[in-house]
Amino acid sequence: MLTVVRKPWGYEYPIFESERVGLWFLCIKSGQSTSLHCHPKKKTGLVVLEGAIDVSFLNDSLRLGPTDRVMIRPGLFHRSSECSGSDAFLLEIESPRDKEDLVRFADDYGRESMPYEDGTHLVSLAQDSRAIPPLEEWATNTFAFGGILFLWIKPSDLKELGTYDKKTTVLVLAGSLGEDSHEVLGAGDVVTIGTLEKLGDRFLVTEPLSLLLVRPSL
Repeated sequence: MLTVVRKPWGYEYPIFESERVGLWFLCIKSGQSTSLHCHPKKKTGLVVLEGAIDVSFLNDSLRLGPTDRVMIRPGLFHRSSECSGSDAFLLEIESPRDKEDLVRFADDYGRESMPYEDGTHLVSLAQDSRAIPPLEEWATNTFAFGGILFLWIKPSDLKELGTYDKKTTVLVLAGSLGEDSHEVLGAGDVVTIGTLEKLGDRFLVTEPLSLLLVRPSL
Protein backbone atom coordinates (compact mmCIF):
# COMPACT_ATOMS: atom_id res chain seq x y z
CA MET A 1 0.00 0.00 0.00
CA LEU A 2 1.31 3.44 -0.93
CA THR A 3 2.22 6.01 1.69
CA VAL A 4 1.41 9.56 0.64
CA VAL A 5 1.73 13.07 2.01
CA ARG A 6 -1.77 14.22 2.94
CA LYS A 7 -2.46 17.79 1.86
CA PRO A 8 -5.52 19.94 2.54
CA TRP A 9 -6.03 20.02 -1.22
CA GLY A 10 -5.38 16.30 -1.89
CA TYR A 11 -2.25 14.17 -1.72
CA GLU A 12 1.18 13.65 -3.25
CA TYR A 13 4.00 11.11 -3.17
CA PRO A 14 7.25 10.39 -5.04
CA ILE A 15 7.36 7.90 -7.91
CA PHE A 16 11.06 8.46 -8.73
CA GLU A 17 13.93 9.98 -6.77
CA SER A 18 17.62 10.39 -7.46
CA GLU A 19 20.36 12.64 -6.15
CA ARG A 20 19.30 15.38 -8.59
CA VAL A 21 15.61 14.81 -9.22
CA GLY A 22 12.32 14.19 -7.46
CA LEU A 23 9.31 13.12 -9.53
CA TRP A 24 5.99 13.33 -7.67
CA PHE A 25 2.43 12.28 -8.41
CA LEU A 26 -0.18 14.81 -7.27
CA CYS A 27 -3.94 14.68 -6.85
CA ILE A 28 -5.62 18.07 -6.49
CA LYS A 29 -9.19 17.51 -5.36
CA SER A 30 -12.13 19.14 -7.12
CA GLY A 31 -12.28 22.87 -6.39
CA GLN A 32 -9.06 22.89 -4.34
CA SER A 33 -5.79 24.81 -4.77
CA THR A 34 -2.21 24.55 -3.65
CA SER A 35 -0.67 27.50 -1.84
CA LEU A 36 0.71 30.42 -3.80
CA HIS A 37 4.36 29.53 -3.27
CA CYS A 38 7.83 29.57 -4.74
CA HIS A 39 10.96 27.45 -4.61
CA PRO A 40 13.93 29.82 -4.24
CA LYS A 41 16.56 27.28 -5.34
CA LYS A 42 14.94 24.64 -7.54
CA LYS A 43 13.27 24.50 -10.94
CA THR A 44 9.92 22.75 -11.22
CA GLY A 45 8.01 21.20 -14.11
CA LEU A 46 4.31 20.32 -14.11
CA VAL A 47 2.56 17.91 -16.50
CA VAL A 48 -1.20 17.39 -16.30
CA LEU A 49 -2.38 13.79 -16.69
CA GLU A 50 -6.13 14.08 -16.15
CA GLY A 51 -8.53 16.95 -15.49
CA ALA A 52 -7.45 20.56 -15.74
CA ILE A 53 -5.69 23.14 -13.59
CA ASP A 54 -5.18 26.87 -13.63
CA VAL A 55 -1.58 27.75 -12.86
CA SER A 56 -1.62 31.29 -11.50
CA PHE A 57 1.28 33.61 -10.83
CA LEU A 58 1.35 37.00 -9.11
CA ASN A 59 0.03 38.80 -12.20
CA ASP A 60 -1.30 36.25 -14.71
CA SER A 61 -2.30 32.63 -15.21
CA LEU A 62 -2.59 29.80 -17.73
CA ARG A 63 -4.84 26.76 -18.02
CA LEU A 64 -3.40 23.27 -18.53
CA GLY A 65 -5.20 20.10 -19.64
CA PRO A 66 -4.01 16.51 -20.24
CA THR A 67 -0.33 16.30 -21.40
CA ASP A 68 0.05 20.10 -21.17
CA ARG A 69 3.19 21.19 -19.36
CA VAL A 70 4.91 24.20 -17.84
CA MET A 71 8.39 24.87 -16.48
CA ILE A 72 8.67 27.16 -13.47
CA ARG A 73 11.94 28.93 -12.74
CA PRO A 74 13.37 29.22 -9.21
CA GLY A 75 11.75 32.01 -7.21
CA LEU A 76 8.59 32.28 -9.32
CA PHE A 77 5.45 32.32 -7.18
CA HIS A 78 2.76 29.98 -8.53
CA ARG A 79 -0.43 28.21 -7.49
CA SER A 80 -2.18 25.20 -9.07
CA SER A 81 -5.99 25.20 -8.85
CA GLU A 82 -8.34 22.45 -10.04
CA CYS A 83 -10.75 24.05 -12.53
CA SER A 84 -12.69 21.31 -14.35
CA GLY A 85 -15.01 20.17 -11.55
CA SER A 86 -13.31 16.81 -11.00
CA ASP A 87 -10.06 15.73 -9.39
CA ALA A 88 -6.91 16.73 -11.30
CA PHE A 89 -3.89 14.43 -11.53
CA LEU A 90 -0.45 15.64 -12.49
CA LEU A 91 3.26 15.01 -12.29
CA GLU A 92 5.67 17.44 -10.68
CA ILE A 93 9.39 17.14 -11.34
CA GLU A 94 11.88 19.14 -9.29
CA SER A 95 15.62 19.66 -9.37
CA PRO A 96 17.43 19.75 -7.06
CA ARG A 97 15.36 17.39 -4.91
CA ASP A 98 14.47 19.41 -1.82
CA LYS A 99 10.94 19.62 -0.38
CA GLU A 100 12.12 22.12 2.25
CA ASP A 101 12.90 24.66 -0.50
CA LEU A 102 9.52 26.31 -0.05
CA VAL A 103 8.20 29.82 0.64
CA ARG A 104 4.43 30.34 0.82
CA PHE A 105 3.00 33.74 -0.15
CA ALA A 106 -0.69 32.92 0.47
CA ASP A 107 -2.70 29.83 1.32
CA ASP A 108 -6.40 29.00 1.56
CA TYR A 109 -5.72 26.72 4.53
CA GLY A 110 -3.72 29.05 6.76
CA ARG A 111 -0.25 27.63 6.03
CA GLU A 112 1.45 30.87 4.90
CA SER A 113 4.33 30.72 7.39
CA MET A 114 4.50 26.94 7.72
CA PRO A 115 7.20 24.65 6.29
CA TYR A 116 6.59 21.55 4.18
CA GLU A 117 4.41 18.93 5.87
CA ASP A 118 6.21 16.70 8.40
CA GLY A 119 5.84 12.99 9.10
CA THR A 120 2.52 13.43 10.88
CA HIS A 121 0.96 14.01 7.45
CA LEU A 122 2.03 10.63 6.06
CA VAL A 123 -0.96 8.34 5.52
CA SER A 124 -1.74 5.12 3.66
CA LEU A 125 -3.54 5.75 0.41
CA ALA A 126 -7.00 4.20 0.21
CA GLN A 127 -7.12 1.24 -2.17
CA ASP A 128 -9.74 2.89 -4.38
CA SER A 129 -7.63 6.05 -4.85
CA ARG A 130 -6.03 6.86 -8.20
CA ALA A 131 -2.28 6.33 -8.18
CA ILE A 132 0.81 5.44 -10.19
CA PRO A 133 3.30 2.97 -8.67
CA PRO A 134 6.97 3.99 -8.31
CA LEU A 135 8.84 3.54 -11.58
CA GLU A 136 11.06 0.77 -10.22
CA GLU A 137 7.92 -1.30 -9.58
CA TRP A 138 6.74 -1.20 -13.19
CA ALA A 139 6.69 -4.66 -14.76
CA THR A 140 7.84 -3.19 -18.09
CA ASN A 141 9.03 0.21 -19.27
CA THR A 142 5.45 1.28 -20.01
CA PHE A 143 2.49 2.15 -17.81
CA ALA A 144 -1.05 3.37 -18.53
CA PHE A 145 -2.97 5.83 -16.38
CA GLY A 146 -6.46 6.57 -17.64
CA GLY A 147 -6.00 7.99 -21.12
CA ILE A 148 -2.26 8.55 -20.68
CA LEU A 149 0.58 6.23 -21.65
CA PHE A 150 4.03 6.49 -20.06
CA LEU A 151 7.18 5.15 -21.68
CA TRP A 152 10.46 5.09 -19.73
CA ILE A 153 13.45 4.97 -22.08
CA LYS A 154 17.22 5.40 -21.93
CA PRO A 155 18.22 6.23 -25.53
CA SER A 156 21.83 5.76 -26.54
CA ASP A 157 21.24 8.04 -29.53
CA LEU A 158 18.68 10.83 -29.85
CA LYS A 159 17.91 9.57 -33.36
CA GLU A 160 15.98 6.79 -31.61
CA LEU A 161 13.34 9.39 -30.78
CA GLY A 162 12.45 9.87 -34.44
CA THR A 163 9.60 7.34 -34.25
CA TYR A 164 7.69 9.41 -31.67
CA ASP A 165 5.35 12.34 -32.26
CA LYS A 166 7.33 15.56 -31.94
CA LYS A 167 4.68 16.97 -29.57
CA THR A 168 5.17 14.14 -27.06
CA THR A 169 6.03 15.49 -23.60
CA VAL A 170 9.38 14.40 -22.15
CA LEU A 171 10.47 14.58 -18.51
CA VAL A 172 14.25 14.35 -18.11
CA LEU A 173 14.99 12.06 -15.16
CA ALA A 174 18.75 11.94 -15.70
CA GLY A 175 21.42 13.04 -18.13
CA SER A 176 22.21 16.26 -19.95
CA LEU A 177 22.98 18.01 -23.23
CA GLY A 178 25.47 20.80 -23.65
CA GLU A 179 28.95 21.78 -24.70
CA ASP A 180 32.16 22.32 -22.73
CA SER A 181 30.99 22.99 -19.15
CA HIS A 182 27.63 24.47 -20.18
CA GLU A 183 24.45 22.43 -19.66
CA VAL A 184 21.55 23.48 -21.89
CA LEU A 185 19.17 20.70 -20.83
CA GLY A 186 19.35 18.43 -17.82
CA ALA A 187 17.63 16.43 -15.14
CA GLY A 188 14.39 18.08 -14.04
CA ASP A 189 13.56 19.69 -17.39
CA VAL A 190 10.27 19.15 -19.23
CA VAL A 191 10.30 19.57 -23.02
CA THR A 192 8.88 17.94 -26.14
CA ILE A 193 10.44 15.35 -28.42
CA GLY A 194 10.73 18.06 -31.10
CA THR A 195 12.66 20.38 -28.78
CA LEU A 196 14.91 17.57 -27.63
CA GLU A 197 15.71 16.62 -31.23
CA LYS A 198 16.55 20.21 -32.15
CA LEU A 199 18.85 20.54 -29.16
CA GLY A 200 20.45 17.21 -30.09
CA ASP A 201 21.26 18.57 -33.57
CA ARG A 202 23.38 21.30 -31.99
CA PHE A 203 24.62 19.96 -28.64
CA LEU A 204 26.19 16.75 -27.39
CA VAL A 205 24.76 14.31 -24.88
CA THR A 206 27.18 14.95 -22.02
CA GLU A 207 25.59 12.46 -19.60
CA PRO A 208 23.46 9.40 -20.52
CA LEU A 209 19.77 10.25 -20.70
CA SER A 210 16.87 8.68 -18.83
CA LEU A 211 13.55 9.98 -20.16
CA LEU A 212 9.90 9.57 -19.26
CA LEU A 213 7.64 10.09 -22.27
CA VAL A 214 4.02 11.11 -21.63
CA ARG A 215 1.42 10.91 -24.39
CA PRO A 216 -2.27 10.10 -24.92
CA SER A 217 -3.02 6.39 -25.24
CA LEU A 218 -3.72 5.26 -28.79
